[in-house]
Amino acid sequence: MSFNTWIFLFVFLPLSLIGYFVLAKLNNKRIAIYYLIGANMFFYGYANIRYLYYFLGCIIVNYLIIKKIIRFKSKKWSILGIALNLCALAILKYTNFFLSTLNMAFKANFNLVKLFLPLGISFFTFQFIALIYDSWKGRITEIDFTQYLLFASFFPKITQGPIMLYQDFSEQYKKNEIYTFQIDNFAKGVYVLAIGMSKKILIADVLGKLVDSGFGGELYSYNSGMLIILALCYTLQIYFDFSGYSDMAIGIALMFNVKLPQNFNSPYKAKSINSFWERWHMSLTRFFTKYLYIPLGGNRCGEKRTYFNVFIVFFLSGLWHGANYTFLVWGIMHGIFSIVERRFKITEKMYDVVSWIYTFGFINISWIFFRANTLGDALFVVKGILKCDFRGIDNNVLSTLILPEIEILFDVLNIEQYLYIFPFVFLIVLIIIILDGKNTNEKLMQFKPTGLKALTTIILLSWSVLSFGNTVSFLYEMF
Repeated sequence: MSFNTWIFLFVFLPLSLIGYFVLAKLNNKRIAIYYLIGANMFFYGYANIRYLYYFLGCIIVNYLIIKKIIRFKSKKWSILGIALNLCALAILKYTNFFLSTLNMAFKANFNLVKLFLPLGISFFTFQFIALIYDSWKGRITEIDFTQYLLFASFFPKITQGPIMLYQDFSEQYKKNEIYTFQIDNFAKGVYVLAIGMSKKILIADVLGKLVDSGFGGELYSYNSGMLIILALCYTLQIYFDFSGYSDMAIGIALMFNVKLPQNFNSPYKAKSINSFWERWHMSLTRFFTKYLYIPLGGNRCGEKRTYFNVFIVFFLSGLWHGANYTFLVWGIMHGIFSIVERRFKITEKMYDVVSWIYTFGFINISWIFFRANTLGDALFVVKGILKCDFRGIDNNVLSTLILPEIEILFDVLNIEQYLYIFPFVFLIVLIIIILDGKNTNEKLMQFKPTGLKALTTIILLSWSVLSFGNTVSFLYEMF
């Protein structure tokens, strides 16, 4: 089930909220939690019941292992638990990638295997690994099965994060206020949900039409100008799509009085690659820092070892995102540039505007490899941009950025002859938003219920809901 559907917004979410808070008000907190757990399971298994069977198996196996670790303080059980999670992820996500690589490298003829890939497997696998590691380190000394089940299955974060730690989640359920309907949290939640939904449906999905068309094969007919627009559109699409999902997850969780970790902090304002990763997918950065970079030695073992650790983190980050060489190259690019920045401190020697241009330019180029279907496609786009062939812009392609309601508005105002300008205005406005606008977390911190905010929320939600028929899946669902 996806957030941007009728059944979720008008059936599943209201029933989950009403049932949970009514049961909690009747002094049945335990029943209320089990009701919410049941809703979580229905949410996850809605698309494919096999996903739910696998997920339940992971929950049970990991719980038994964690209990052993806490009881015996056993390093062997922690290694076993982490190994089992990684092996399961590797088999389901990377088996065919491995077989394809063998076929290509050795001209072999291994048959690819038909495997199913559960939604959110990369996200919840990392949450289980973090829980196992923290249990071994003594950060978690007891674990309640009901709380654990709720944490593992909490539907706002189950498929695309943010990646949350068990102790951060369980601490919130020690407070009685979490079981009481809080109008302030509900108002904030609806407001953030509206922002996230509009990001996804009114911006990311619109940009996605041009991006999918271009990377779907049209890019070989594009000149440099069109390739730059294509790359920029994907840079904007992936931000508004993924941050839109994170906003929706945070907003929905707030309705249940649960605070999820911030996942984005205006990443395109960054003036270095390292700063970008402090702002982009922050929960993933925290995971790799805490559970990979630091255990490898971090920056405590000398300069060369530090660079090696940084490279490993980014290489595995690329691999985590998908079974394709394009993701590996994307991760390697970030690793190399992060090391160069650390070694030579190049951004510290630049004017702010120059360091931003360098960073944003690199991010755009790296996203080309992230999105391209093959390395050949990615290299074609980069080479095409470097040709500096700006002979013309294809307005037919850009017209995909025009919503039907915008066409109607221009027609009503009798200015349809200027409609061709809208795609450029649209992109400029989006760039201004990401560079000068407040991000959702900043808006949430300053939130005060006003008539204007209520009107904005109603307009954004209504417009998004009316556009549900044109929505597509979230980009990070595939990861």
